[in-house]
Amino acid sequence: MLPWAMEQRRRKIRLTPRTLNAVLGCWLAISAVAWPHSGTQRASTLLSGATIVLLEVAGRKNQWAHRTTGLIATWVVLSLFVLWPRPRTAWNNLGAGLLIASLSVIEADRVFLRRRQYRASPP
Repeated sequence: MLPWAMEQRRRKIRLTPRTLNAVLGCWLAISAVAWPHSGTQRASTLLSGATIVLLEVAGRKNQWAHRTTGLIATWVVLSLFVLWPRPRTAWNNLGAGLLIASLSVIEADRVFLRRRQYRASPP
């Protein structure tokens, strides 16, 4: 592939905090059926993952949707102490919940604004 074509391809793929949260939400939803969960933990993980994906995709321009995702991720982490899941589920939900919560604090617009400013500045 030509270098300029590779550069154009890289520009199209943006891994924003919202995109990463949507991917992690998909993972939560898939993991709810991938291995054994207790009934309430399965429902909680599946609903949390699906809600995170919907909020991140539908609320692309709304900051409140991004913040609400952080609240749902907080529930995913706190549910470990309320619903007492199995060990594999606990580690999975702890990791995904902490990542989603930390990514929901980052504002995507600011990240890309800084990148554009660095690119626009003369060498």
